Amino acid sequence: MADKIWMTGLTWLDLIGLAIATGALVETLWLFPAAQPAGGKAENIGGHGHPARRLFGLSLCLLSVSTLGLLWARTVTMSGMSWREALPEVPLILQQTHFGGVWLWRLAILALGWVAWWRWYYSGTAKRGLLSVALLLTAAVAFTRSATGHPADQGDFTLREFSDWLHMMAAALWTGSVIGSAIMLSPWLRDRQPAAVRTSIGSINRLSGLAGLALALLLATGIVNAWWALPTFADLWTTTYGHTLLAKLTLTAVLIATGALNRYYFLPGLRALEAGSDNASAAENMSSLHNRFAMSLIIEALLMLLVLSVAASLTQGAPPQP
Repeated sequence: MADKIWMTGLTWLDLIGLAIATGALVETLWLFPAAQPAGGKAENIGGHGHPARRLFGLSLCLLSVSTLGLLWARTVTMSGMSWREALPEVPLILQQTHFGGVWLWRLAILALGWVAWWRWYYSGTAKRGLLSVALLLTAAVAFTRSATGHPADQGDFTLREFSDWLHMMAAALWTGSVIGSAIMLSPWLRDRQPAAVRTSIGSINRLSGLAGLALALLLATGIVNAWWALPTFADLWTTTYGHTLLAKLTLTAVLIATGALNRYYFLPGLRALEAGSDNASAAENMSSLHNRFAMSLIIEALLMLLVLSVAASLTQGAPPQP
C-alpha cells in the first residue's frame, strides 16, 4: 500500500512537471511573447522579466526528481526488495529491462532539457528555435510515460501508445497553459495599469483558442483510451478502475464549466470594455473584470492540480480484464 502511495505521488509530480514545462514554453512562444526587454529582437523572447524561464527550470527539477524516484520505485516493484535493498539493483534494471531502456532515453532527454534551460537562463533571452526544440524534448519525455505504462502492454509504437501520448500532451497543453497564464495574469504579480490590461487581452484571446483546441483533442483521445481500457461500458461503475475514471471525468466536467465561464462571460466582457477603455469608468471596470478573470483562472489551475492527482492514481490501477 505504501509503495502504491509513493508511486502515485511520484507520478503526480511527473504529470505536474510535464504540464508546467509545456505551459512555460507555450507561454513564451505564443501566449505571452511580449514579456521581454525593450528593443529585443523578434526571434529573441522570454527575457529576464519573463516568469516562464523560472517555471521551466522548476519543471525540470520536478521531472528530474520524479524520473529518479520512479526508477527507484519500479526497481522495488520488479525486485520485490525493500527500498534500501533495491537501490544497488537500479543499474541492472536500466541495463536489462524494457523499462530501463526507455528510462535511459528519458534521462538523456532530460539532460538536453537542462542544457536548453541553461542557454535560456544565462543568455537572458532565447531564440524561438531553442524553445521549440525544448518543447519537442518535453513531448519526448511524455512519450516515455506512454512507452512504459499499460498502453505499451501490446508492444512498442502501437496506436494505443500514441493515443495515450496524444492524450497526455493535450492534458499538459491545457493544464500547463492555464497554470502559466494564471501566474502571468495574477493580480499580485502583473501591472494593474489599464494599458497593461489592454495588452494582456490579446494573450487571453490566444489562451482561449489554445485551451479549446487542447480540450477537443483531450476529449477525443480520452474516449478512444477509455474504449480500449474498459471491455464493457458497465466497467465504468462496477470496477475500481472505472470509479477512478469517473472521478476524473467529473472533475474534468467542472473544469470545462469553469473554462466556459472564462470564455463566454469574462472574455466577451473584456473585449467590450476594451473598446471603450479610453473612458476612465470603462478602464476601471475593465481592470476589475480582469482581476475577477485572473482569480477564476487561478481557481481553474488549482482544480487542474487535483485532476492530475486523480490521473496519477488512475495510472497505478490495472484496467479490468475482458
